[in-house]
Amino acid sequence: MIRTHSTGEAAEIFGAPSERWYIEQIRSGRFPGRKIGKKWRVTDNDILTALNICRNEQHVADPEVLPVVGLTPRSKQRLSKSARLEGGGDDAA
Repeated sequence: MIRTHSTGEAAEIFGAPSERWYIEQIRSGRFPGRKIGKKWRVTDNDILTALNICRNEQHVADPEVLPVVGLTPRSKQRLSKSARLEGGGDDAA
């Protein structure tokens, strides 16, 4: 038998800011849930799915692979020139 929870119970288990917020997530389709009559019901699996949807994963980027973004064309020129100078290129004379 599958155990279901009211949205109030589910919001508490989930750690939601409020029951209303949790219901809005279900209505929008972001979280799973079922409407039975006039009330929303949520299974344990639905709560786990909602937790996985909101999970924050830490991604550590490799600094050597990061693209140079947000620089003006002149800043890009300066970075390019300083890289050439540090590398002992033709401009180092």
